[in-house]
This record gives sequence, C-alpha cells and structure tokens, in this order.
Amino acid sequence: MSHDGKESENSIQRRRLSDLWHEVFHRYEETENPNDLEQAMEIAQRVLELTPKGDQDYLSHLMSFAITLYARYERYGNLEDLRKSVETKVLVCDSTPDDHPHRPSRLHNLANSLLSRFKSLGDLQDLDAAVDAERRVVELTPLDDSRRSVRLCALGNALETRFNRTGCVSDIEEALEKKLLSVELLPDDHPYKPGMLSALGNTYDTKFRRFGSIDDLNAAVDIQRQAAQLSSDTPSTESIILNSFGNALEARFSHLGNDEDLEAAVAAKTRAVELIPDNHPHQPSNLNNLGRVLIVRFERFGLIRDIDASITAGKRAVDLTADQNPGKPMWLTNLSRSYLARFERFGSTNDLHLAIQSVSQAVDLTPDDHPDKPMRLSNLAHALKGRFERLGDMEALDTAVEMHTRAVDLTSDSNPDKPGWLSNLGLAHQTKFECFGRLEDLELAVSLNTRAVELAPNGHQYKSGWLSNLGGALEVRFGRLGRLEDLNAAVEAKTRAVDLTPDNHPYKVSYTINLSVTLGNRFERLGALDDLEAAIRGHTRAVQLTADNHSGKPSALLNLAGMLETRYEHLSELDDLQAAIELKQRALELIPSDHRSGRARVLRSLGVSLGTRFRRFEDLADLETAIALLRSAVELLPEETRPTNPGYLSSLGNALEMRFIHKGDRQDLEEAVGIQRQVIHLVSDDHPEKPGFLGNLSRTLTTRFTHLGDHEDLSQALEASTHAANLIPKRHSLRTLCLENLGDILLTRADSSNATADDIQKAIEVYTEASQEKSGAPYSRLMAGISSLNLLTLSSGPSSCSSEVLLEAHERVLSLVPQVVWLGHNVFRRYKELERFGTLANRAAADAIAVGECTRALEWLEGNRTVVWSQMLNLRTPITELKDQYPQLALDLERISHRLQHASITTADGGRISQSLLQDPSTFDEESPQVPVSLESQAKGTYSLALEYEQILANIRAIEGFESFLQPKTLLQLAPACEPGPVIVINVHKLRCDALILHYPANLLHVPLPAFSYDQAKTLQVQLWNVLREQRLLERSRSSVRRNASDSRRAWTRPNQQPSQTSSDDIISNILKELWNRVVKPIVDVIKHLLIPRADGTLPHITWCPTGPLVFLPLHAAGIYDKLEVGMGDAQITTLADVAVSSYTPTIQALLRPRSQSSKYSHGTGYPKILAVAEPNADGHTPIPETEEEVEVIRSIFPNSTTTCVRDEATISTVSENMETHDWVHLACHGIQNYSDSTKSAFILHGGKKMELSTLVPKSLPNAELAVLSACQTATGNESLSEEAVHLAAAMLSVGYRSIIGTMWSISDDSGPTVSKKFYNILRKQIEAGDELRPAYALHESIKGLRNELGEDSFIEWVPFVHFGI
Repeated sequence: MSHDGKESENSIQRRRLSDLWHEVFHRYEETENPNDLEQAMEIAQRVLELTPKGDQDYLSHLMSFAITLYARYERYGNLEDLRKSVETKVLVCDSTPDDHPHRPSRLHNLANSLLSRFKSLGDLQDLDAAVDAERRVVELTPLDDSRRSVRLCALGNALETRFNRTGCVSDIEEALEKKLLSVELLPDDHPYKPGMLSALGNTYDTKFRRFGSIDDLNAAVDIQRQAAQLSSDTPSTESIILNSFGNALEARFSHLGNDEDLEAAVAAKTRAVELIPDNHPHQPSNLNNLGRVLIVRFERFGLIRDIDASITAGKRAVDLTADQNPGKPMWLTNLSRSYLARFERFGSTNDLHLAIQSVSQAVDLTPDDHPDKPMRLSNLAHALKGRFERLGDMEALDTAVEMHTRAVDLTSDSNPDKPGWLSNLGLAHQTKFECFGRLEDLELAVSLNTRAVELAPNGHQYKSGWLSNLGGALEVRFGRLGRLEDLNAAVEAKTRAVDLTPDNHPYKVSYTINLSVTLGNRFERLGALDDLEAAIRGHTRAVQLTADNHSGKPSALLNLAGMLETRYEHLSELDDLQAAIELKQRALELIPSDHRSGRARVLRSLGVSLGTRFRRFEDLADLETAIALLRSAVELLPEETRPTNPGYLSSLGNALEMRFIHKGDRQDLEEAVGIQRQVIHLVSDDHPEKPGFLGNLSRTLTTRFTHLGDHEDLSQALEASTHAANLIPKRHSLRTLCLENLGDILLTRADSSNATADDIQKAIEVYTEASQEKSGAPYSRLMAGISSLNLLTLSSGPSSCSSEVLLEAHERVLSLVPQVVWLGHNVFRRYKELERFGTLANRAAADAIAVGECTRALEWLEGNRTVVWSQMLNLRTPITELKDQYPQLALDLERISHRLQHASITTADGGRISQSLLQDPSTFDEESPQVPVSLESQAKGTYSLALEYEQILANIRAIEGFESFLQPKTLLQLAPACEPGPVIVINVHKLRCDALILHYPANLLHVPLPAFSYDQAKTLQVQLWNVLREQRLLERSRSSVRRNASDSRRAWTRPNQQPSQTSSDDIISNILKELWNRVVKPIVDVIKHLLIPRADGTLPHITWCPTGPLVFLPLHAAGIYDKLEVGMGDAQITTLADVAVSSYTPTIQALLRPRSQSSKYSHGTGYPKILAVAEPNADGHTPIPETEEEVEVIRSIFPNSTTTCVRDEATISTVSENMETHDWVHLACHGIQNYSDSTKSAFILHGGKKMELSTLVPKSLPNAELAVLSACQTATGNESLSEEAVHLAAAMLSVGYRSIIGTMWSISDDSGPTVSKKFYNILRKQIEAGDELRPAYALHESIKGLRNELGEDSFIEWVPFVHFGI
C-alpha cells in the first residue's frame, strides 16, 4: 500500500514537473531569458531521474531533455550539448512506432538537431538523415492536419540545405515545391504565414544564387517583402523575417546595382537588430548580417561611417558569442572582411593585422570537415596576400597559397563554391609568378582559372569575376611567352565578363577596367587605335568613380596615365604626356609612405615619364628628378624581389645614359652599361621584356662606342640588337623599333673602320622590314622607310638600284605620311609634322619622272601634297551618289565629317614622338604653348572621331562601286579638270625640276626643265621676299604714289622711304624674266598647239599647280618686260599674259567642282547676293580708307543684291553669319599670314579682331561661289610648308568657294577700287549675257587695264593679283 502510494506520489511529482518544464521552456522561447533555459534543464533532468525507463512517459520526458539540450546548444554553441541531443533524439525516435501520435514531432526534432550537427561538423550522413526524417514526418502527417504546412516547410529547408552542399538540382526543385505548398495551406492571417513566406523567399534566393535567373531573384525579394508586411507573432520572428528580406535585397543589389535595394537592405537589417536585445540568441547573427551589408554600402559609396559601423557591429557579434558557438567563425570571417576593407581603403597596417587575426581564429574554430572551412581558408589567404602586397612578407604569400590549396582540396567538383576556390588559388599562383618568375606558377594560374570557368554554370552570379580572372592570367602568360592567342583569349574572356554583367552592377566598372588594361596591351602589340581609345575610356571612367581616399585610386591613376603615355608614344600629342605626368604625381601624393611596393611602382613610372619629358624639352631638372625617383624606386623594392623586377634597373640605366649624353660624366655611362648588363643576366629569353632590355643595352653600348671608340662595344651592341630582333615576334608593336635600332647600328658600323661589305645592304633590308611592320607606330615606320630610301640612293642616285625597288620604297613611305599626319590630330600638329615630311612627294615624283613613270609621279603629287588641305576638302566633298543609294551611310559620314572639321581646328601643341625603350626619334626644335585639357576630352577627343570616320569610310569602300570613294584620284579621274584648259603641275626638287601637263581629254605631257633648279627657285623667292620686306609690303598701306605711263621708270615708293639703289621693280622684272626663260617659256613652247585663242579672240586658260619655292613666285606674270632687251617690233611672245589667262590651284582635285552658270541666281534680282566688307581703320593697323570706296563701287554695280558691313558692322560674328547666306564675298581689309602657326592667319575686322583660318575652315557655306580678298598676302603661303595650301585664299577654297581673287602681297590703297570697278563690271556683263561665270578672265582684263594705266613695269602694283580655283 505504501509502495503504491509512493508510486502515486512519484507520478504526481513527475507530472507536475513535466507541466512546469513546459511552462518554463515555453516562457524561454518567448522571452529567451537564459535563466529560464537553465531552470528548464534542471527540471528536465529531475523528471528523467524520477521516471523509470519502462514508464509510458519516459520517451516524452527523454525528448523534453533532448529538446532542452538542443536549445542550450543553440544558445551557447556547446557541441557536447548537440551531440547528446542527437543521441537522445535518435533513441527516442527509434523507440517510437510509426502509429504513435508523437512520432512526427519527434522525427522533426531529430531532424533539427541533425541539421545543426551537419552545419557544425559537415557530415553528409547527418544531412541525409535529416532529410529522411523530415520526409517521413510529412508522410506521417494527414493531409488535413494543421501542422502539415510547417512540416512541409521543414522538409523544404532540409532539402535546400542539401542542395547547397551537393548542388543536386532535384533537391532545390523539390524544396521549392514543398514550400509553395506550405504557403498555400495557410491563410494570410495565420501567425505562421510570415515565416512560411520568408522561408519560400529564401529558397528562391538560393536558387538564384545557383542559377542566376533574375526572375528567381525578383520573386525572392517580392515574397520577402510580403512576409515583412504581414504582422508576426513575436519580435524574434519579425527580426528573422527582416533579416531574410534584407538578404534578398542585398543579393539583388549585388546583381543589378540598384541603390534603392541597398538602402532598403540596410534599413531592414538595422531594424532586425533593433527588435531584439543583445542577449537574444539571434542577435549575433543579426549584427553579423548588418555588418556585412554595411561593407557592401561602404564599397559602393565610400562613406567612412559605414565601414566603422560595420566593424562595430561585427565586433559586437563576436563579443556576444562563445567560441564553441558554430556561428562564431562566420562572425569572425565577416569582421575580418570589414577590417580588410578599411585597410584597403586607408592602408592602416593595424587593420590588416586585425583582419588576419580574426579570420585565423575563424579557421581555427572550424573543423576540416565543416562545409564552411574552404571559405574561411580562402578568406585567410586573401588577408595574407594583402600582407605580402603591403609589407613584402614572402612567408605570408606562401601561406596564402597553402590556404587556397586546402580550400580546393576540401571541396568536391559538384560543390557550387568550387569555381571560386579554384579561381582564388589561380590568382595566388599568378602572384607567385609575378614575384618569382617561375613559369609553372603561371601555367597553374591559367589552368586553375580555366577549370573555374568550366565548372561555373552560365548565369552564375560570380561567373563574370572568374572570367575576368582567367583573362588576367592569360594576359600575364602572353606577356611572358608572347603568344598572340593568349592575348586574344584574354580580351575574349574579359569582354564576356563585361557583357555578362548588368550596367548597374557594382563590379561592372571593375570588369571594364580589367578589359581596358588588356585592350591597352593588345594595342601595344598590334597597334589598333580603337583598342587604345577603348582602353583610355575605361580607365578615365575608373578614375572618375574612385574617391581620392580609396586605396585603389593610385592604381587607377597609374592605369590611365599609362594609356595616355602609350597614346603619346604612338600619336605624339604632348597633352597626353603632360596629363600622364600630372596623374602620376597625384598618385604619388595619395599612396601611403609605408606601402613599399606600391610606392616603388609609382616612383618608377613617374621617373620614366619625366625622362620622356626631358627628351622633349631638355630641361635638366626633369632628368635629375627622374634619376632620383628611379633610384628611390629600386631601393624601395624588397631585396628578394629585385631580381624579378629588372625593369626598375633598366629604367635607371636609361636615365643615367641620358645624363651622360647631356653632361658628359663618364661615371654615369659606366654605371648605365653595368646596369643594362645586369638586367640582361636577370631575364631569360622567354621574358616578354627581354627584347626591350637588349635594345637598351645595345643603345648604351653604341653610345659608349661613339664617345670612346672601342669597337668591341659596337660589336656587342650589334649582337644585342640582333638578338632582340630575333626574339620579338612579327606583328609586335615594338618590332619596328627593334629593327630600326638594328639598322642604325649597322649604319654606325658602316661608317667605322670595322665596316663590312654588306652593312649597307643589311641596313636597307632591316629598315624596309621595319617600315612594313603594320603594328608599329606610324612615325617609327615612316622614319625607317625614309632611312631605307636614303640608303637606296646613297651611292650614286636612283641608278644605284633598280627603278622598281626605288619606286616601291617611295610607295611605302608615301603611304605612311597620312598615318603620321593623321586626321585625328589637330591641324597645328599636322602642319608641324609636314614641316619635316611635306616634300617626300616631290622627291618621289622626281625619281618616278627620272625613270619615265610620269603618270605615277602626277598621282603621287596629287595624292600626297597639300595633305591637310585635302583632308579638309574630303570632309566637304559632295556625296550625292552615296546619298541616293545609301542614305544612312551618307548621313553618318556627313555627321562625323562636320564634327571633325570643328574638332580638329585647334592650336594645341602637337608635341613630338617620345623616347621608346630602344631609340630616340628626331624632335622638334620649337616649343609650343600647352593647352590644358580635361580627362574626358583626352578620352573622347578628335582621335575617336577620326577612328569613327575611318570606319565609316571602310564600310562605304566595302560596297561594290564605291571601292575608291574619297581615295586619291587616278589620272583618268583627274582628267575632267583640264577641260577648260591645261593644268600644269611643276615639280621642284633638289634632284630635278619638271612640268607635267594634263590636257584634254586625258593626256599627260612631260616637259623637263633642265635650266631650272630648286636652288634657283629658292634664290628667286628670297629676292622677291627681300623686296617685299624692304618695301613693307606685308601689310596693306595707307596710300601709294600712283604712276602713269609717262613716268614708268620712277620707282614705286612709300611715304618717308628712300628708293633703293636697285629699283624694286627692276628686281621683280628680273625675277619675272627668269621665270619666263627657265620655266614658263619652255612649257609654252611645248604646248603652243593647246594655246589657241577662241574665235572671238578670247585667250586660252592655264591653271598652274606649282610646288616647292615656286609656290611663292608669280608664274602668271612671267615674261620679259624690258623692251630694250626684247627689241622693238619683235613679234615673238615675251609674256605669258599675252597668250593665256592664268589661274592657280593647290591640287587638281580642287578643280573637280561644278562650274557656275550666271542663270543659277534666283534671288529675284537675277544677280548674286554679295557681301561687301570693309574695315578701313582696324585697331593696331595702318588705316586703309580707300576700302570703303571698294564697297561703294560694288554697291553701285550691284545695287539691289549687295549687303555691306563697314567699320563697326564688320564684326567677326556678323561677317561669319552673312557669309553663309551670300554667293559672293568681298573682303577689303588687312590680312596677315602667321608663319609660326598657319591656322592663325587671318583677316583683320572691326576693333582689330582676327577672323582666323581656323574660324573659316569648319564653316559650311552652301551658296559659296566667289570670294574677293582685297587684303594683303591672302595668297602667300608658309615658307616651311611650301607643299601645303595654308594661305587665306586656299582656306576660302576649302570652305567651298569655287573662285578666289587674292593677292601675293599687299596692294596699294588706290589699286583696290580701280581693280574692283573693272572686275565687277565685267562679271555683271557675263551674268547679263547668260555666259558661264569666268572670274579669272574678269581679273585678267582688270589687271590689263591697271597695267595700261600705271605702266607695264609697275610690277608691285599689278603683279600681286591672282586667281585661284575655277
């Protein structure tokens, strides 16, 4: 009885304790008060002690104990609690039959513990057992059971976890299916509905991360938002849901870059932290998640408060978590990431130390079989790599490689994280290669990154990054081995990375930068300008988007500077070099002083640039600074890395050699030679920079030979240069320089006592090959071609080699001139280049004529003289046929042509070619002003327009029938220009002088001019210009002393000026006689049959196209005017004006324009609209009052169609605007020729303002027909640009006027109105008669009248008037 009573009392106590356990544990679940948890544990243990194992309630009490153990594990992370929990639950479940009502709940509890143990220890058997348990729970749950929804969700969670581990697609599909059903089973007001929705959103998020479908990501965000909007039963649940919502938003931001998503993610996670206290078991996870998203926002916007708040949140998460808690390694890992981000931004080594310390602790706390161990090992390796890069710690680099290797080894190929670990390991081996130069490291880098890309499915959110890494490894291998397929594959991989990344993605810019670097390298190899321009655009964008206090800013600045310097080396724009130096100086200011390797890199780069600028300006301060910087760079390199950075030493050697050349200190030379020899010993032949280093050594040895005469130096220089040429592959951009350098050394030996018989021939072959390397810089190719050409004629002129070989050499050289004088350069730069190369066509024509190739000579002269003028003319060429057949192409061409006309007319300094690693090209002697330009204009300037223009032309020429569109014209295509009369091209060169006469229908006559030479032409030019300077005829005068026939022997003088001993008119008379006897008469004698007057007595017409110094001489006035010399009554022809009307043209092509008919005028008056401009009193210039009379003369002849702009009306804007609406323009004002910058030649308008050539050229004047330039020197060119039409008359032709009346020097104030009256009256008669408008004939008759009035020998008065055009 007492025993039964005892049993009854025990049973009652157990029941009461069991009820109490339920009450306390439930309270703990609500409040999460740790005291409740400990009390629940004591109660559960007491109940078990009181319950016999065979008791019917024993399993229930045992499960309560297991549940409490699991709760304590979740709270404190003690793995022993988790182990006991699993063992206990297994025991309970094994003892519970399927038909027991608690079987499903007990299996579910077991599954929870198994999942937790899997997450802590990584045992896949636990995971499989958990899935099986949850699946059995669902099977045991009736369809109408209210708990079915929760149990379906639990099964979905288990399947999702297994998918994350194994990547099994069927698991994620089934998980999604179960969770969708779970949500459908609950009404919106059910307390569990928010949690079920959040779980479903997590699954969509997981699926997106694996497969990359944006639809899955959007579904995740939408579902999580719906969950967050539904009221939850507890703050704890709401906090969990907000965290999940924040995770989905963060994922979408990372993929699409929408800042609103990022801000919403931060807000959601901040609210999740605020909802629960720090002692809540979920709070460390909340803080960790908040810290992570704050890092993301910091990386996006660079706000310091974000990175500081991220570290604060991360530290709180770590401090709140015991070491045995399975979440602590994750918190430590993310905290390390925050420290590392702050280190990378601000460079504090303390942050780097804390990052390594944190992630090392995370690794130590994570067992090897834990699924997150690879990730933590990889994070540790990343931090260690940062230590190596910052401090040069080699041991850190080795350990980093070891950590990455362990991460790969611990991960199966089926694991979706495997590609990331492979790529990271590849990057580590790439760093080792860059440090030690071992090829096996580089091969591993490529193979590992290739494997990573192969394993990553399309759509994976990180595939772009792995592609970019692969491209980087391939590019490095290209640099080492020089295989072009690696470089192209690198561009392809990085292009795919960019293409796969949405425009707003945070990493889009990074991938674009990586691609830009590779495009720049490919440009250096192949020379494609579109690669270079694309690279500059990418780097410019990077600089603009990177804050100054970001640790990556110096690298971004250096990248852009490097590309600008590359463009300078290729195109010689000085602005590029100046901008590059400024960018590098800025990078040096930003980089921390204790960042040794980074600072060394900047110092070397800046030193090299200053050396380049020294070669341009020869400012010794630049050279001294460069040497100091380069020495500092070498000293900053860690001792053990110097052998792997030979470029630092080579750059120093180059600078020392330069200083020796300019200061003569032999110690500099000896040190330079020693350094360059040391560099050669440091690198193997397969090193990509070996050819450049050999070139530097050969140049330095040649310098020493030149100064000391040791032939051994020259032999070694030749050996090194030959070795370099053999190493560098064809189509490499540096091959031209290597070959050019070799040719120079061969020439040096040819001039020495050790010369060999074939030195010259070898040099010719080498220079020829250099000029044919299409990937080389155009300037270097041109210089090589000229060197080859010079050597071909070195011995005894053109006859020393076959004519075909010589002409082929000329063809190569001429084809390169447009690439050097490129449309992408501004006009000033192009003219500067032509001062050096502008007469190459004359030389080629002379050689071609010498061997009977007159047609080729004419075509060469036409296609390769007046280069800039022809480029401008091409931009204005009518494209009617193209418009009719391909209107869109025509529209594109017109658009880009118009933009180019405006963009290229600047006066920015054209700069010069920079020093390469191998050779110093020739330099300009002049210094020009520097015009600051923005980075944006550097990247998107005239070059890009020129590239687009050339591409459009290529597209047009690919169309059948348009193959020769805007190409240099053939003889047959030029022939229509001679229909009105012969066109006479006179080639003046030091080799010989010849006339080539194109006459109807398409015949070409050759007239040698053996009695005339270049030197004679130059002498006549100098004589004429001396007269003009003496008489101050370079500016229009106030007045002149008018003469008539009765005082024809009186010298023409100006006020306050004494006549010269030899009359100016006598000198000019002699010049005209010489021109007649030596040039014009021999031509006239040959073409007498072509110079037959018309039936009405009208003289035939000749158009002159002179070259060389003859451009500046008045061929149209050639003749013998001294009657005593001719003889009275002599019937022979003695002046050109007696037999023909003369015009001039810069090119034959300029004559291929529609001729004007007087009937075309339809303004109501039947006459042309005329703009008459006069500025008689311009500030700073001599008054010319008679100009107003000229305007009145025109108005009197054309009273109803003349618009006048006089004095204050003659502003630049008014005149410019009116030119666009008038057919004719008459400019009576001062004109000036700027000899240092031809684009600044100008008309002087009201207030002394200059309407410059650069203002006129871009204009579009659809009505332009006739321009009369009654101003001084409007048809006077630039002496140093004899082959370029740089005078104002030519500018008006390029603007669109068909006929130009100009003057070769200033005219007297009286002559203007006199000539104007006769000239315009004759034009009016032509119009009223309905004849073709012939301004040349009108001028001829007008000047004839002036000659009769003043006397034939008043040459200064009547000779300067000339006609250009049709």
